[in-house]
Amino acid sequence: MSAIAGVWHREGRPVHGADVDRMLDALAHRGPHGRGRWQDLSIAIGHASLQVTPESRGERQPLVDDATRTALAFDGRLDNRDELIRALEDAGCPARSSADAEIVLRACQAWGVDAPRRLLGDFAFAFWDGLRRRFLGVRDARGTKPFCYRIDGARLAWASEMQALVQAPFDQPPPDEGFIAELLCHIPNSTCATVFSGVQRLPPASMLVATPDAIRVETYWRLDPRREVRYRDDREYDDHFLALLDEAVSCRLRTDAAPAGIMLSGGIDSSLVAGMAARVAARGGRPSPRAFSLIYPGDPCNEQPFIEAAATHAGIESICVAHPDVNPYEDDVRRYRDLPNSPGGAGSDPLFALAREQGVRVMLTGAGGDEWFSGHQSHYADLLRRGRFLSLCRDVRDDIRADALSGWRRAVWNTVRPMTPDRVLDLARRAVGHAPIPAWIRPEFAARVGLRDRLYDVPRRFGFPTHAQNEQFREGANGFSIYAGELFERSISRFGLEAAHPLDDRRLMEFGMALPEEQRWTRGSRKAILRRAGATLVTPAVRTRRENTDYIRPYEDAWRRLDGRARLAAPGAVFDSWVDRDALLADFDRVVCVPGQYDWPYWMALAVRLWADEVLDDRPRARVIGRAAGQ
Repeated sequence: MSAIAGVWHREGRPVHGADVDRMLDALAHRGPHGRGRWQDLSIAIGHASLQVTPESRGERQPLVDDATRTALAFDGRLDNRDELIRALEDAGCPARSSADAEIVLRACQAWGVDAPRRLLGDFAFAFWDGLRRRFLGVRDARGTKPFCYRIDGARLAWASEMQALVQAPFDQPPPDEGFIAELLCHIPNSTCATVFSGVQRLPPASMLVATPDAIRVETYWRLDPRREVRYRDDREYDDHFLALLDEAVSCRLRTDAAPAGIMLSGGIDSSLVAGMAARVAARGGRPSPRAFSLIYPGDPCNEQPFIEAAATHAGIESICVAHPDVNPYEDDVRRYRDLPNSPGGAGSDPLFALAREQGVRVMLTGAGGDEWFSGHQSHYADLLRRGRFLSLCRDVRDDIRADALSGWRRAVWNTVRPMTPDRVLDLARRAVGHAPIPAWIRPEFAARVGLRDRLYDVPRRFGFPTHAQNEQFREGANGFSIYAGELFERSISRFGLEAAHPLDDRRLMEFGMALPEEQRWTRGSRKAILRRAGATLVTPAVRTRRENTDYIRPYEDAWRRLDGRARLAAPGAVFDSWVDRDALLADFDRVVCVPGQYDWPYWMALAVRLWADEVLDDRPRARVIGRAAGQ
């Protein structure tokens, strides 16, 4: 985890290097090990470093090659280094050191815009080719590393995090009402928008190519929907999966900062990663990883028994922290000029601080298990389409026995919907009045931003041969999944930690999506291959769990600490142009009076309200709250 930032005046006007220094000031938490800046007339590139791998020790970026007039600022980790080093030697452009940034610099020199598709790992980088006067901004296949940019006429600016692009030396753009509307619905379909108009996120697996005459965004890699992984028996599937997981974990443990940390929840995903990390560390003579976990003593969502069982089985130290009563939300808005972290994520801040104190720089997680290996109920539709009625009846029976059905209505919906053309679905929704737009969003606002189209006009078929694969991919690669990952990366980077998600490795993504459905969901069991392949790595108590706990407690605590209802009840000109407060509060009161019930859109409404208060200075209600609190 490092910071990159820069400005290019494409018409040739000189750039002020001090502007990039101010951008790096806003990103200082991402680069505690030093910063650098390179400038050449109309372009300036900055970098602030967090040195995690042995090869990065003492490295100074941006890297510059005066002979070719190229420069690079790199944030991330390469996972196919040996392959690239050999290919660069064959191309006559050998790397001059083994550092990841050096390899990427030579790759861009040798292959230009074809370089990104050759790279494996988690990365974002900015590359300048002075001879061609071409800029290349790149984000990794999963989008683990962030890359934001804005275009103002001939000026192109980029940064790791958005706040560096909306404060001095830049003006603050107006809000992007379309994306805010998506957030209020808790359906952030866009993978490129931010809360500010004109400030963009580069989508995963994409590159920004800019010249003096044009700017375009291109996708450089896609999952191949035609790929299939087929073996004779489960053992061969398990062996292939474990080999890939071993490699993915090993790549992420390439660090001389000891020990590595693991966010252990007590579910199958993080427990499997913990077991493999312990094995890899022992094999390589590295210090044993440490597990960091949040617990909720006395609460139904407390997973401490599973956490301790998983850590004991893996033979690693377990550090449990009772969920703190934190309130970082307004500080988040001020720090990032963006919506705050969710309550479920904000509670991890004390864990991250503790890990930093103990010398941890790399934090492994189980992210990716849900996205690529959980299976989907629409496999019922595949069985129905193939006329396998007995198999369909058997699977429904097994799912009922295992309590794997999300209700009969959901099961029927996931059977019928995948086989129904999108146009017919849209007509049916309109006929019954169904819409994912909450009743408290003002109709004129929804119409102004085309909200219905933003929510419905999204791809649902991606060329995979089965409905289950299409739905699995849609849920794994959708805007919400990417947005949630960005919030996590933003949060953990503030503590000088590198987020590492082995199950999100590109090779495991490709493997998971190419599996037959019964390797993901079978006989009422999701993540079948993870549970089976993890027989020696994960305790049976965790492997036989069907579902993880619902975390309602952090949201209840956040509402109490923020006095959420009072904040939503007070007037504000901007917020009130988006939301009918009376309808919102009536809806909210109807939901929260039911024990154990919670609905995400209410938190998103409060998050948007906090942002509008601070960033848009939409504050008349702040005085109302102050008077009420003093009475």
